[in-house]
Amino acid sequence: MSVEPTDPTPNYRQLSDDAFDRRIDDLRERYADCDLCAYECHVDRTAGREGTCQVDDTAYVSSYFPHFGEEDCLRGHNGSGTIFLANCILPDVSRERFSPSRGGENLHTVTSDSIT
Repeated sequence: MSVEPTDPTPNYRQLSDDAFDRRIDDLRERYADCDLCAYECHVDRTAGREGTCQVDDTAYVSSYFPHFGEEDCLRGHNGSGTIFLANCILPDVSRERFSPSRGGENLHTVTSDSIT
């Protein structure tokens, strides 16, 4: 059985500008009533409060790079964006991200605007 290659344009690139902006607005609303991790603590990060995860409105990025190990529709021509956030205290049962998630010497402090 032969499978024809699909268009390797990431799905988000196929969204209209309005749809993309709505998704960003939705994430910002969720950030103000945070349910972005498994703790779902509903803290208002836009007010600088720390959630159960002990992170406030500042993101600490330990590494970021293009990732080419996903399906074509996710990675496009240049790879999907992989961002490892530091200071996450959720248990990582695979230990795949243990070091980056715990921080380290090369942390980058970023704003939500720069990530989006």
